[in-house]
Amino acid sequence: MKRVLIIFYSHPIEASLTALFRGLEVCNPDEVIIISTRRRGDEVRKLLGILKNIKFRIFTSIPDIETSFNEIPQVIDHIKNIFKSLTYDEICFVSSAGSRIEVSALSMVLDRSKTTVLYVSFPWGPWTGSFYPYTPKPIQIVHEIHGSGVLPVVGFKISSINHGLIKNLTLPSFRKDVLLTQFILNTQLAETPCYATRDSIDCMCPTLYIDIVYKGMSRIHIRINNYCSWDNVIRSLDELAKGVVEFKSTVHDEIYKILELMLKISGIYVPVIDECSFGCRDLKDVILIDSLDKINRNIIADTNIIYSGLHNQIYERENKIRRYLELPLCLYLELYEHQAQFKSPYTRIRSLIAQLLADEINFWKLPTNNYIAHKPCEVGIALELARSRECIAITADRHAYERLFRFMNLESILVKPQILSKVKFLTNEKSRRASYAYYALAQFIALARRLSNELNKYTLRIEAKFEF
Repeated sequence: MKRVLIIFYSHPIEASLTALFRGLEVCNPDEVIIISTRRRGDEVRKLLGILKNIKFRIFTSIPDIETSFNEIPQVIDHIKNIFKSLTYDEICFVSSAGSRIEVSALSMVLDRSKTTVLYVSFPWGPWTGSFYPYTPKPIQIVHEIHGSGVLPVVGFKISSINHGLIKNLTLPSFRKDVLLTQFILNTQLAETPCYATRDSIDCMCPTLYIDIVYKGMSRIHIRINNYCSWDNVIRSLDELAKGVVEFKSTVHDEIYKILELMLKISGIYVPVIDECSFGCRDLKDVILIDSLDKINRNIIADTNIIYSGLHNQIYERENKIRRYLELPLCLYLELYEHQAQFKSPYTRIRSLIAQLLADEINFWKLPTNNYIAHKPCEVGIALELARSRECIAITADRHAYERLFRFMNLESILVKPQILSKVKFLTNEKSRRASYAYYALAQFIALARRLSNELNKYTLRIEAKFEF
């Protein structure tokens, strides 16, 4: 029996790539057929080198539908001509968030009696711009729209993938670390299809353990039963945050501050609105990115906002951050100082994290206010706002908020770190919470690995492993 996987390659590219790789996992085909418009031809040909032992055929002759719907019949005719030359026993057709017209035309010419039509869901969140297998399998569920009764067929291993696609992307090194960490986690889930029919979902994962070891003893032990359960992952991250707080009373303050900072950077703690000097009670505990449209003002960020995990929200909605948020020059100066000056275990770890965060914000080239250079940065911001009063200050420092901004009668926002289960999302709450949770988990593991040599100097070790 010859099984063929058919993908229509279109924008957004990450959706097409996710459809391809998830289709390979659940269909285990003998051959892959990729169909695209003429202008995507070069992109499709670049895909041929990333997989081993997979037979590909590509068709890049589909007309581009640009200005006239009169071209739609041409699309259908081209697709019919392609399929006249094909012989197959079973077909997997995976659609994605691509061009609806071409996908619809393709579905018209397939033999439905031997075709399984699939759709791959994608709750984007901070994974926006990336693609499977560098995104979590448990949120990339394959949905069976029309079944032939033969799927899923487990067999294809993502470990055979060449990492050229991800390595050649222009991304901060820390972002690549997170994506590659998620890839490694996904390789442990080869026997889990994460496949949904009308009646059930086959998505059961092994247990993932997180251990924080201090002075040779396991001090915080987190067990994530069924890593594929969104609720379990969210609940376990809350337990990890709670465990670090409880750990504070039994450990040197420097070690606690290191762990707390790692939780914030990873996204296990999420920056949310706490209060505003101008009144915003309806936004309390709302994730910062969702609050910006409601506030609808230009905002100048204190340095501690960067250490609160702002970069995670930039990945979800860069345009919104760029529209409303401005970074003062003093923020960059303080990040540089933190990289160059350190005298304690905490400030040494912070120096390494400051390098990662500087790379992140430099990558995005967010709007910068070069006139605010006075340090500490909250003072520089206050002096500028006292002069112009055109913007709002945002800080994660309650002392700066109460004793400086409010004392000077300046419009300002206080954010606080919040555990994921209590964060309010104004849209797509369930899927975005899950997306942020899986990103936080992968990023925490990636950060622990990157810092491992320094953490070991302070007898601190963080381990993550699956138990089968």
